[in-house]
Amino acid sequence: MNITEWGIFIALDFFWGGMAVGTYIFSILFKKRNNQLSRLAAYISPVCLLIAMIFLVGHLGKPLNSIWVLLSFNFTSIIAWGSLFQGIFLIISILHAFMVFKNSKTITEIEIKGATPSIKLNEIKLGYIGLPFALLIGIYHGYLLMSLTGRPLWNSGLLPILSVGAFITTGIALVMVVSKFSSKTSELNTALQSSHKILITAIIFQFFAVLMWVSSLWFGGVEKKDAVIKMFSNNVFSFWIMALFIGLIIPIILWVKDVIHNRKTGYLKFTHPIITSIFVLIGAFFLRYVIIIAGQ
Repeated sequence: MNITEWGIFIALDFFWGGMAVGTYIFSILFKKRNNQLSRLAAYISPVCLLIAMIFLVGHLGKPLNSIWVLLSFNFTSIIAWGSLFQGIFLIISILHAFMVFKNSKTITEIEIKGATPSIKLNEIKLGYIGLPFALLIGIYHGYLLMSLTGRPLWNSGLLPILSVGAFITTGIALVMVVSKFSSKTSELNTALQSSHKILITAIIFQFFAVLMWVSSLWFGGVEKKDAVIKMFSNNVFSFWIMALFIGLIIPIILWVKDVIHNRKTGYLKFTHPIITSIFVLIGAFFLRYVIIIAGQ
């Protein structure tokens, strides 16, 4: 794969792949807090991963090129390992989503109280088996760029951390947006109350990760400083407005506004969850896009 040709398809591959990872992890770790939202996340994950693979194949131009990466497996190739992990994760996420759907119907029918059926335990076990592969894919997105030498903008150990922050924020945000159109009002309100703190924590983490990444480049030598200055000047709209202001700063401002309001009223309420989630998704895509395009 010639990285000089990387463009919007690769950015979309990373974006949707990150959401697949984030929604899967959310479905596993959020099961006890809100089972309804956890099920929704489990269904979304394989769909996102399939969309990511479609964009990847679209970039390669020929589907056989993707298969060839696995058939001619190179143990020293990061891309080969990433493709392998992604294939395994796709199978596990599909099986997990199917098992979640099957178990939710079974549990509803038999109305078990005070006991966990063995099928439920199998669902949980399968979910945890997929967790390491989800984490590996999320880290792989950043590590792949970091490993490509000769590109100052990518040559930073903070890119894997940025990748982790991206899949956490986009995964939670996507679940919240989809839940708006698939849940009853009462269920949605309960879900938002139990997940908004996790989302805003992830947003703040991502904001500081971006600042640290930019700082490491700025003070990392002449080449890196020139690369980040070029990124700033050539991507004013995409980076400053869409990625930073829309995707991170506005959601934090809305959260601070809610915190102040909650302290005055004594009532915990997140007033802009869907708007915040949409802004996070938009900003995350533009951040991916800028990093891919400006780094070449």
